[in-house]
Amino acid sequence: MPSVLVGNHDKYLARFTRDVSMAVLDAAGAVRLMSEPGPAFWLDTPQGAVLVGGSPDGSHLPRQVERDGAVATVWFTHHSISFPDFQDRLLFPKEIPGLDWVINGHIHRPQPMVVQGSTRWCNPGNITRLTFSRRTKERVPAASVWRPGADDLERWAVPVEPFEKVFPDQPFPPEPGP
Repeated sequence: MPSVLVGNHDKYLARFTRDVSMAVLDAAGAVRLMSEPGPAFWLDTPQGAVLVGGSPDGSHLPRQVERDGAVATVWFTHHSISFPDFQDRLLFPKEIPGLDWVINGHIHRPQPMVVQGSTRWCNPGNITRLTFSRRTKERVPAASVWRPGADDLERWAVPVEPFEKVFPDQPFPPEPGP
Protein backbone atom coordinates (compact mmCIF):
# COMPACT_ATOMS: atom_id res chain seq x y z
CA MET A 1 0.00 0.00 0.00
CA PRO A 2 1.47 3.40 -0.92
CA SER A 3 2.15 5.94 1.81
CA VAL A 4 1.06 9.47 0.93
CA LEU A 5 1.65 12.81 2.62
CA VAL A 6 -1.09 15.44 2.63
CA GLY A 7 -0.13 18.44 0.49
CA ASN A 8 -1.79 21.74 -0.30
CA HIS A 9 -3.56 20.30 -3.37
CA ASP A 10 -5.14 17.60 -1.16
CA LYS A 11 -7.20 20.15 0.78
CA TYR A 12 -10.30 22.22 0.20
CA LEU A 13 -9.95 25.85 1.27
CA ALA A 14 -6.73 24.95 3.12
CA ARG A 15 -8.52 22.30 5.21
CA PHE A 16 -8.19 18.54 5.04
CA THR A 17 -11.76 17.27 5.25
CA ARG A 18 -13.24 13.79 4.90
CA ASP A 19 -14.68 14.58 1.46
CA VAL A 20 -11.41 15.47 -0.33
CA SER A 21 -9.94 12.88 -2.71
CA MET A 22 -7.06 11.84 -0.45
CA ALA A 23 -9.41 11.30 2.52
CA VAL A 24 -11.66 9.12 0.37
CA LEU A 25 -8.66 7.00 -0.70
CA ASP A 26 -7.68 6.68 2.97
CA ALA A 27 -11.23 5.67 4.01
CA ALA A 28 -11.22 3.03 1.26
CA GLY A 29 -7.96 1.59 2.61
CA ALA A 30 -6.14 2.34 -0.66
CA VAL A 31 -3.35 4.44 0.90
CA ARG A 32 -1.48 4.85 4.17
CA LEU A 33 -2.22 8.49 4.87
CA MET A 34 0.35 10.72 6.55
CA SER A 35 -1.94 13.55 7.65
CA GLU A 36 -0.36 14.38 11.02
CA PRO A 37 3.23 15.52 11.64
CA GLY A 38 5.59 13.07 13.28
CA PRO A 39 6.98 9.56 12.90
CA ALA A 40 4.67 7.53 10.65
CA PHE A 41 6.03 3.99 10.31
CA TRP A 42 9.09 1.75 10.29
CA LEU A 43 10.37 0.38 6.99
CA ASP A 44 12.19 -2.95 7.10
CA THR A 45 15.16 -3.01 4.71
CA PRO A 46 18.07 -5.43 4.21
CA GLN A 47 20.28 -2.83 5.96
CA GLY A 48 17.95 -2.60 8.98
CA ALA A 49 14.94 -0.64 10.19
CA VAL A 50 14.31 2.84 8.74
CA LEU A 51 12.19 5.40 10.57
CA VAL A 52 9.87 7.27 8.19
CA GLY A 53 8.04 10.40 9.24
CA GLY A 54 6.38 13.38 7.70
CA SER A 55 5.30 16.97 8.02
CA PRO A 56 2.15 17.54 5.94
CA ASP A 57 1.29 20.90 4.41
CA GLY A 58 0.80 23.50 7.13
CA SER A 59 2.73 21.66 9.85
CA HIS A 60 6.18 22.22 11.30
CA LEU A 61 9.33 20.23 10.59
CA PRO A 62 10.90 18.54 13.61
CA ARG A 63 13.74 20.25 15.47
CA GLN A 64 15.33 16.82 15.92
CA VAL A 65 14.42 13.19 15.33
CA GLU A 66 14.98 10.38 17.82
CA ARG A 67 16.55 7.57 15.82
CA ASP A 68 15.49 4.79 18.23
CA GLY A 69 17.97 2.40 16.61
CA ALA A 70 17.07 3.25 13.01
CA VAL A 71 19.80 2.71 10.42
CA ALA A 72 18.35 5.72 8.57
CA THR A 73 15.68 8.38 9.04
CA VAL A 74 13.61 9.79 6.20
CA TRP A 75 11.13 12.65 6.54
CA PHE A 76 8.61 13.63 3.86
CA THR A 77 7.53 17.29 3.74
CA HIS A 78 5.29 19.57 1.75
CA HIS A 79 6.84 22.98 2.33
CA SER A 80 8.11 26.06 0.55
CA ILE A 81 11.82 25.40 1.04
CA SER A 82 14.65 27.60 -0.21
CA PHE A 83 16.34 25.43 -2.85
CA PRO A 84 18.81 26.79 -5.46
CA ASP A 85 16.09 27.91 -7.93
CA PHE A 86 13.86 29.24 -5.13
CA GLN A 87 16.08 31.40 -2.94
CA ASP A 88 13.15 33.62 -1.92
CA ARG A 89 11.46 30.92 0.20
CA LEU A 90 11.29 31.31 3.97
CA LEU A 91 12.36 27.84 5.09
CA PHE A 92 16.11 27.30 4.71
CA PRO A 93 17.73 23.84 4.78
CA LYS A 94 19.70 23.21 7.96
CA GLU A 95 20.96 20.19 9.81
CA ILE A 96 18.23 18.49 11.82
CA PRO A 97 19.84 16.28 14.47
CA GLY A 98 18.94 12.63 13.96
CA LEU A 99 17.44 13.22 10.50
CA ASP A 100 19.25 11.90 7.43
CA TRP A 101 16.84 12.80 4.62
CA VAL A 102 14.19 15.47 4.03
CA ILE A 103 12.27 14.75 0.83
CA ASN A 104 10.03 17.65 -0.15
CA GLY A 105 7.04 17.50 -2.46
CA HIS A 106 5.70 21.05 -2.63
CA ILE A 107 7.95 22.58 -5.29
CA HIS A 108 7.00 21.13 -8.68
CA ARG A 109 10.35 21.68 -10.39
CA PRO A 110 13.19 19.27 -9.48
CA GLN A 111 15.94 20.89 -7.42
CA PRO A 112 19.54 19.93 -6.71
CA MET A 113 20.05 18.24 -3.36
CA VAL A 114 21.27 20.47 -0.53
CA VAL A 115 23.36 18.93 2.25
CA GLN A 116 23.51 20.64 5.63
CA GLY A 117 25.58 18.70 8.15
CA SER A 118 24.23 15.14 8.18
CA THR A 119 20.82 16.09 6.69
CA ARG A 120 20.19 15.81 2.95
CA TRP A 121 17.40 18.00 1.56
CA CYS A 122 15.84 16.80 -1.70
CA ASN A 123 13.04 18.08 -3.92
CA PRO A 124 12.48 15.59 -6.77
CA GLY A 125 9.64 17.57 -8.40
CA ASN A 126 6.59 16.28 -10.24
CA ILE A 127 6.52 13.05 -12.17
CA THR A 128 4.25 14.69 -14.76
CA ARG A 129 4.39 17.65 -17.11
CA LEU A 130 2.42 20.51 -15.59
CA THR A 131 2.87 23.35 -18.03
CA PHE A 132 3.27 24.11 -21.70
CA SER A 133 6.72 25.75 -21.66
CA ARG A 134 10.25 25.41 -23.03
CA ARG A 135 11.48 24.17 -19.63
CA THR A 136 8.82 21.44 -19.57
CA LYS A 137 9.69 20.41 -23.14
CA GLU A 138 13.31 19.79 -22.10
CA ARG A 139 12.45 17.99 -18.86
CA VAL A 140 12.22 14.20 -18.72
CA PRO A 141 9.41 13.27 -16.30
CA ALA A 142 10.85 10.97 -13.63
CA ALA A 143 10.04 9.29 -10.35
CA SER A 144 12.61 9.35 -7.55
CA VAL A 145 13.57 6.42 -5.38
CA TRP A 146 15.32 6.50 -2.01
CA ARG A 147 17.48 3.54 -0.99
CA PRO A 148 19.30 2.99 2.31
CA GLY A 149 22.97 3.89 1.99
CA ALA A 150 22.50 5.96 -1.18
CA ASP A 151 24.14 9.35 -1.54
CA ASP A 152 21.27 10.79 -3.61
CA LEU A 153 17.81 9.87 -4.84
CA GLU A 154 17.73 7.58 -7.87
CA ARG A 155 15.75 8.96 -10.82
CA TRP A 156 13.61 6.62 -12.90
CA ALA A 157 12.36 8.04 -16.19
CA VAL A 158 8.58 7.73 -16.55
CA PRO A 159 7.48 6.46 -19.98
CA VAL A 160 5.65 9.33 -21.69
CA GLU A 161 4.65 10.35 -25.18
CA PRO A 162 6.98 12.87 -26.85
CA PHE A 163 6.21 16.49 -25.94
CA GLU A 164 5.21 17.31 -29.53
CA LYS A 165 2.64 14.51 -29.52
CA VAL A 166 1.00 15.68 -26.29
CA PHE A 167 0.94 19.46 -26.67
CA PRO A 168 -0.49 21.48 -29.56
CA ASP A 169 1.74 22.89 -32.27
CA GLN A 170 1.71 26.55 -31.21
CA PRO A 171 4.21 29.13 -29.97
CA PHE A 172 5.20 29.05 -26.31
CA PRO A 173 3.72 31.78 -24.12
CA PRO A 174 6.13 34.40 -22.74
CA GLU A 175 8.00 33.10 -19.70
CA PRO A 176 9.14 35.04 -16.66
CA GLY A 177 12.84 35.50 -16.05
CA PRO A 178 14.93 33.15 -13.89
